[in-house]
Amino acid sequence: MDRREFVLGAGAFAASLPGASRVAAAASRRLALDERASANVVIAPMLPEHYDMKNATLGAMIDAGEAAGRGALPKVRALFGSGRIG
Repeated sequence: MDRREFVLGAGAFAASLPGASRVAAAASRRLALDERASANVVIAPMLPEHYDMKNATLGAMIDAGEAAGRGALPKVRALFGSGRIG
């Protein structure tokens, strides 16, 4: 998914919300995209499709985040080793 698709997808989500929530969701998404663009490392877990927040769903989301974090460790270690951060 390229950045344009990501932004359009976020717009569709924001459009489904009522009034002020729509504005807040769009502003939050814009901020997230701006921060992501300037990040040294982006950890973006591949979250499973879900329709609830049951314990099994939350566990799957945590597992996805952990896997993404572990996958990013080499980049994080390289940044600390380079002296660019820390």
